[in-house]
Amino acid sequence: METKRQEVDASQYRDDQLEAAMTESKQDRLIPFKDVSRITGIKSINTIKAQEARGEFPKRRYLSEKCVRWSEAEIIAWMNQLPRSFKELQHRHSQEAA
Repeated sequence: METKRQEVDASQYRDDQLEAAMTESKQDRLIPFKDVSRITGIKSINTIKAQEARGEFPKRRYLSEKCVRWSEAEIIAWMNQLPRSFKELQHRHSQEAA
């Protein structure tokens, strides 16, 4: 009996639901920028490049000279660690400054 791989459509989910959907698929996929953009809401590749350079975003993987992908599981983990409110963001920055 052949098992069909379950695809995860990130546009249907948010936060914990997306992580649960990834757990169900039991496979990490390498996804292109358009899917990273759909999951994160970041529309600019330059924003992602800048965040990668600062170590604030998961690193891309090179499949060839012109083909890059990101780990879907790493993107989801990154999304889940983001502050959920401006107050939480302020709190994190005040802890880092101390």
